[in-house]
Amino acid sequence: MLEPKPETPRGIIQPRAVPRPFSVARWLAPPRLAHALAHVWRVRWSLEEGAEFVQHTLPHPMVHVVFEGRAGEVVGPIPRRFERRLVGRGQVLGLAFRPATFRALSDAPLLALRDRRAPLERFFSRASRPPTLVARELGAIADEEARVEFVCSWLSEHVPETLSEPLRELRELVERLARDDAITSVEAAARLAGCSVRTLQRRFDDAIGWSPRQVIRRRRIHEALAQLDGARPPDLASLAARLGYCDQAHLSRDFKAMTGVTPGAYLRG
Repeated sequence: MLEPKPETPRGIIQPRAVPRPFSVARWLAPPRLAHALAHVWRVRWSLEEGAEFVQHTLPHPMVHVVFEGRAGEVVGPIPRRFERRLVGRGQVLGLAFRPATFRALSDAPLLALRDRRAPLERFFSRASRPPTLVARELGAIADEEARVEFVCSWLSEHVPETLSEPLRELRELVERLARDDAITSVEAAARLAGCSVRTLQRRFDDAIGWSPRQVIRRRRIHEALAQLDGARPPDLASLAARLGYCDQAHLSRDFKAMTGVTPGAYLRG
């Protein structure tokens, strides 16, 4: 039995601007994959002929394995605002890897995968069931829970049961940076890791694909979006101070760089 992931996903831009013609479901990773997967997700949409819907999101520092139609691919960590245009009917099933964990499946630093897509065969070439066959079989399964169980079972054959100590430590650090508002600088992150800023940057290039600064900035903007989308949006100067910015102007600069608009314009819709 799949267990739904209860938290509201962060990073959706203007989630209530217009009625959205799609639904999102997320489930906790099965216990055998919990050390490697953050969750499993599904997006399903249905639009009238000739209609189009564009959704923008700010992704987390994760690698995703996605299946759409009868094909699958690996989507590397995306540091920019992501845009998806939806037409017709369809659905995507995805597996979100926890930070640093996909490095155990890659023979190259994840910096090379940043903002890129790659065929599954690049990472699962020695699979007993070729990825192309898995994608086709998955596309033929109608029951949603059976689809998730099928793809998780396949992935379990390839994900190591344990991660190396360096990857575990980096995974925990990045997940802390993504939730701890008290960590506002790369220097503070390096102190937590017990290394120099330069060494930390190299570790992030190798196993994350983002810089430590990008992770911290993204957490701040995710929190800003959550606050601005709330029932009672805060004063922008107070929000900037709460997020660790020296002033409102710096918050506005980061916010616009990631969302395309200033916080004030975002509030006005």
